Amino acid sequence: MTDFNKFCRFLQSKSPQDDSEPRIKVAILDTGIDAEHAYIKKRWPRPDLCDGGYQDFLSDSGDSAPQDNDGHGTHVAGILLLYAPNAELYIGRIVETNESCRNDEYMKKRVAKVGKVLTLC
Repeated sequence: MTDFNKFCRFLQSKSPQDDSEPRIKVAILDTGIDAEHAYIKKRWPRPDLCDGGYQDFLSDSGDSAPQDNDGHGTHVAGILLLYAPNAELYIGRIVETNESCRNDEYMKKRVAKVGKVLTLC
């Protein structure tokens, strides 16, 4: 836990307190995000992926509303926003549940697709 606390202090020290420095870009490829969660709603705008937002790589259209049926991605995003509040957050929903990522044979393809989308941003 000591190493985690050191890491959190490091993130806070590197996070600009104003808009004078460029924001750090972070992509979370996980179970999505619950954009209606009270903590997330206050701290994360919801534009499309190229504008620093969300894209669902599980749906055929890729443009569904932000969701997280498992909660894992929301939890990860919340921790990131807590310790690096000025991070420019990108969310890619690539798995249904945290557990399913261990047996998902198509996850590598979705991760590659995310990489292609982000290079277009």
